[in-house]
Amino acid sequence: MKYSRAMTLSSNHEPAIPASEWASVCELPAARRSSSMAFDTIGVCRGTTYLLGFIKVINRLIGVYMRNKVTRRGILLSGAMALMSDQFGVPAAANHTVPNDLDHEHFMRLAIERGKETPRLPFGAVIVNMKTKEVIAGGSMRVNKKPIWHGEMVAINGCPDTDTGFNWKEVCLYSTAESCPMCQSAILWAGIPLVVYGSSMPYLVERGWGYVNIRSQAVIDASLIGKCQSIGGVLEKECNQLFLDAKKLDS
Repeated sequence: MKYSRAMTLSSNHEPAIPASEWASVCELPAARRSSSMAFDTIGVCRGTTYLLGFIKVINRLIGVYMRNKVTRRGILLSGAMALMSDQFGVPAAANHTVPNDLDHEHFMRLAIERGKETPRLPFGAVIVNMKTKEVIAGGSMRVNKKPIWHGEMVAINGCPDTDTGFNWKEVCLYSTAESCPMCQSAILWAGIPLVVYGSSMPYLVERGWGYVNIRSQAVIDASLIGKCQSIGGVLEKECNQLFLDAKKLDS
């Protein structure tokens, strides 16, 4: 969630208000603008500027609440992040543009092949460099090893380490199914700007697949650490068939 700066400060941390406007803002008669009153004048105007900035932040948060119906905790955290950005120069999370020349169906087929590695749990994923179109890593469900090793988590863990210079902003993730809240949160923490999935969460829930039933877009909307673009329904029929076939294996 991106916030513009509520208060503008000059390089010496004084409010960025022209000197010619001090008297009108603070409503001090010209006769009283003596050197002995200089610090009081600056203090009053700084307080006025900060108060106005704070009111702007509150107005923005009210607008966010009305649009997204976020929780009170989310409102408080959003406000804290906005004020930190204003006061201490903490950069707001920015959305990253993604190329429009990706062959989504091609890479989804690769994710489907990963899903077929575990036919009873066909949650497959691949991570692709959006510039070179190279497949960096892939994964399938490994919950028999570790309970959190979903396909997306395995693929993310299969990527090179960040300290080697690997740029998470250059990759996207393809998954046979809409990511659960854990996996979608991991995608956001990694800073991956695009996720593409096949089967939707409502479809899988209706057919008895276990989920923490929070849509991936809801997780993205609630994120204060960054955003990503989500595209669903790519090769949806093929992905749906994977999960239908999986249920038949257990019947």
